[in-house]
Amino acid sequence: MKAMPMLFFSYAGFETLSQIAGETKDPTRTLPMIFIRGVLISVVIFVLMSFVAFGVLPAEALATSQSAMADAAGVYLPSWGSGIVAIGAMSAFLTSINGSILVPSRMFFVFSEDRLLPPILSKVHPTWRTPHVSLIISAVICIGLIWTKSALFLLNTGLVGIFIIYLIQGIALISLPYVNPSLYESAKFKPPIPVLWLMGGIVILSMGYFTIITLPNVFLWVLIGGLIGTGIYWIGRSLGKKEGFDYEARMNQDLLEEMD
Repeated sequence: MKAMPMLFFSYAGFETLSQIAGETKDPTRTLPMIFIRGVLISVVIFVLMSFVAFGVLPAEALATSQSAMADAAGVYLPSWGSGIVAIGAMSAFLTSINGSILVPSRMFFVFSEDRLLPPILSKVHPTWRTPHVSLIISAVICIGLIWTKSALFLLNTGLVGIFIIYLIQGIALISLPYVNPSLYESAKFKPPIPVLWLMGGIVILSMGYFTIITLPNVFLWVLIGGLIGTGIYWIGRSLGKKEGFDYEARMNQDLLEEMD
């Protein structure tokens, strides 16, 4: 059970696709199929990789290895094989960084447009048409985390954020038919309410457990980040109220877009 939280990083990137749906053509049709196919293909690849790794190296060696797949490749490939695998792993890591910087910047942008964050975060570059301020802030945060030079710290910090988001999503899943019945009724795939309670309950309990066992390792930093985020949110809301921003109208607009 203690090893299970680490597995989330292998699959946590798929839900980030929904956070950039606004930049996707026909997202309601294309994204669900991407989710299903992407997860299934990844599961097959990860299972085959694990099968090969445990087939050529003992579990004890893999547990202490700094580059498990490269070490496994060195057993059954020529001497240059492990180097090729290591280069491939580094290339995959570098490509995943793009998403790690892109998605937070888009979240800053959307929250800023909804006046939940200061409006400067939704500024768009006149030439490149990208939220450059949000991108710069995301890059600075990423660089700051890299300076910690602790992979375990970065892993635990990211995991706590993922678990808290999933926990809130579990609560939202159970609450949807009661808080927003019109949106629930408009869904093409509409599980019965008892099923929502079952699925949401499993998510809440499992994510709550994973949060409890992971949080002590990074509690202080999560607390500081939460306080800073709350302060920025309060500033954004205060500025929005001063501008006379209609939060209820924006929420209704988002609801209509979801129903369409």
